[in-house]
Amino acid sequence: MAASILTPIILTGCGGSASSNTQTVQGTGFHFEAPAGWNVTRTKEGTTASEGVGLAQVLVYALVKRYDPARFAAVTKELDQRAEQLKGGKVVDSSTDQVAGRKVRSYRLEFEDDSGASRTEEIAFVLDDMTEYFLLCRRATSASDTDCARLFSTFALS
Repeated sequence: MAASILTPIILTGCGGSASSNTQTVQGTGFHFEAPAGWNVTRTKEGTTASEGVGLAQVLVYALVKRYDPARFAAVTKELDQRAEQLKGGKVVDSSTDQVAGRKVRSYRLEFEDDSGASRTEEIAFVLDDMTEYFLLCRRATSASDTDCARLFSTFALS
């Protein structure tokens, strides 16, 4: 793969702080940066920031077994199978990356929406102890991946 799906973005301003073009989106146990002005909604499953096609979402799930980072290779096989089974999209890229200081498995999927427009979804599974954080970013395939890169580079556990 030429470049990682989760390529970090450069934040503007002194000291690496987020610019006025972003907002901090809080969820239960996590936060991330999203474009200023995007609508934020919270449910018991997670938190979403969206505008039009654009979407940055974190869903939180309880794991049945405690995640052991030493078993990452075995978990990767299971996550690869799960990604292939996601409805509506075709996995066009996968990689192992770092998010929130953890090794994660990430994927890029492409699909057509109901109107026939080409869409891209970038997802990552962040596993922490007994919790899975499912990060999802959606955009028009022709759009910049800046908002997706921002989700993955600013996601942090709190």
